[in-house]
Amino acid sequence: MALSTMRISYPPVRFDDPVFAVRSRRVVLKPFEGQPKKWEGVFRLPEGVLEMSGIKGAGMGFKLKEDVRAGAILSIYARNIISEADAEILKVKVCGT
Repeated sequence: MALSTMRISYPPVRFDDPVFAVRSRRVVLKPFEGQPKKWEGVFRLPEGVLEMSGIKGAGMGFKLKEDVRAGAILSIYARNIISEADAEILKVKVCGT
């Protein structure tokens, strides 16, 4: 008896109204040059939900699932630190001058 090596493929699950849970987590922030020192340390990001907005044509929206204080950090964005020389090269590529 020969063993079958065929894989079974299942179609992806589709949702009419997608909702993505964003779990709470702790992040370590290090301020970059020119940023206030108050953004240095360990911070807790709140729990939220990413879902379709109730506003027509607005797309996805982020809603918090818990209360937060004014001035709290809600999300972080990844960034790449580049040199001035690299910035000039990218500027020429994008703007052409």
